[in-house]
Order: sequence, then C-alpha cells, then structure tokens
Amino acid sequence: MSDLPTSIWPISPVPHPDTWRYDQLGSQIVGASAKGGDTLVIDIRGWGYLTGKGHGALGLSFEPARAAQDALAEFIIAACRAAASKEGQKP
Repeated sequence: MSDLPTSIWPISPVPHPDTWRYDQLGSQIVGASAKGGDTLVIDIRGWGYLTGKGHGALGLSFEPARAAQDALAEFIIAACRAAASKEGQKP
C-alpha cells in the first residue's frame, strides 16, 4: 500500500493531489476514488477555442492545441501538489 494520502479530508472529499494524473484521451485530471477506480477532478476544456476558426478562436492545428492542453493540465497538477505539500496550507 502506498504512503500517499488518498484524500484531503476533513477539508474535502476530493482526492489528494498526489494521487492525480492526467488522462490525455479524455482531457481530464482524475484521482483515486475512495470507492476504487478513478474519479473526475478537473475537466480540461477549451478545445474549440484552441482549434476553432470562428471569431476569437486561435485556429491552432492538432499538435500545438494538444500541447497547450497537456501543459495546462500538468501545470494544474504541479501547482496543486505544491500547495498541498506546504505545511499549514489547505490545498
């Protein structure tokens, strides 16, 4: 069994950031569920803004858009893990 915490109780039932991982296929950040398996933590949105051709959209091709979403997800995970690891800080 891992020594990682599984949630941030009593603050929240959200899985602890140390258990989070990025599911690139679904563009979601998921964490270990207390009931087993994974649970959705954050849904990474904005694909239409990144790849769209309409007013205000960036019109990126697949690779740069995918890289932008991946970078955002990894940043969110790293920032939440850093916040959770600070003593006396609530994530």
